[in-house]
Parts: sequence; structure tokens; C-alpha cells
Amino acid sequence: MATYLLFCTADIAPEVLDTLLSTPKHDSFSLVRNPEQSAFDLQPTKTPVAPFNTGFANWTSEQIRKFVTKHLPDTPNGSNLVPGVYALLDARGGRDGTIVIGHSYSPLLERDVDTMTEEEREEWEEAVESHDYDNDEDLEWWEWRVTFDDSWHLTTLLDFESDSTRLLYDRDFVASHTDANGVFQMTRAWKEFTRGEGD
Repeated sequence: MATYLLFCTADIAPEVLDTLLSTPKHDSFSLVRNPEQSAFDLQPTKTPVAPFNTGFANWTSEQIRKFVTKHLPDTPNGSNLVPGVYALLDARGGRDGTIVIGHSYSPLLERDVDTMTEEEREEWEEAVESHDYDNDEDLEWWEWRVTFDDSWHLTTLLDFESDSTRLLYDRDFVASHTDANGVFQMTRAWKEFTRGEGD
């Protein structure tokens, strides 16, 4: 199973972390406690989590992205840590049970395959397969705030890409499935994904 770096940008109660990490199917986060860590947990962090003071207090998403890009450029040997993805638990998430998932994304993937000819699709798929994403200067970062329960659906869709994955980068689609509190309703979107793939 893919594992993602988890950062706390506020001091989070251990029981909140335990709730996140104990949610069914959510054994996929490796907790990073401070920027001076010499190494990451190569496997998902186990519960119970001992109390600690986060070294990432008040860090912005941009700072987290730079940290991930610098310290996890590739998947280390013997682990399933995924580069280009992070989970961020902030003070709000500690209160309302939401988490922010960030993911790097190339605009190359924004093309709508439904509008392509067969030849165009073959050329596009070849370009996607051979593209050097590590050195893509146009790489974009996307974030979605989801509930603890919904985070598994989101990371699964990011990890096992399908035709539906591109909808996660469609601003109109994401906006239409985001509630008034800024929480992306992944369960509702997931139903639309699976219904579309079954057509």
C-alpha cells in the first residue's frame, strides 16, 4: 500500500492522530514530527502516537511542498513512500476531523481524452508515459480538504489513476462537490466516478 508523509502544522492531540491513523483502510500515513528528522518512517505510523511538539507549527502549504520536494524526491528502497504527495493536519483538522491532501500534477494530464481522435490519444498517452515529471517546470500542486473517512478514497484515486482521476483537477467539478465549509465531498464524488466508469 502507498504511504504518504503526514505533517502537523499545529500541535495535535495524540487521540486525534490515533483516530486518523486507526480509521479503517487509513494505515497509509508516515508521521513527520520535525524538519530535523534524519529519516522518515518507511512504513505507516502505528498507534498509539506518543505526545510530541510538532516542528512544523504554522508552516504553510508552500513550505511543506518545498520540504517534500527536497527530502523525498524518490521512493526510498524498502518503502512505499510516495513522492509528490503529502497529508497536512492543521489546527482546524484537529477540531473538525478533516485533513488536507496535496498532490503534484502536470498540466500535460489536463487534456480531455474524450475530445481526442484515436491518433491524438495514442500520441498523448505516449507523451504521458515518457514525460520527465521530476523536472517538469510547469508542475502544479493541488490540495483538497476532506474528512478523515474520505481521505482513503482520495488517496486511492490518486494512487491508482484512472480516467476519473483527471476530474480531481477539474476546478468546476471540484467546486461542485465542495461544501460551504471548503470540504471536498469525496464520497459523493466517488459515486459519480464509479458510475461514470461503469457506463
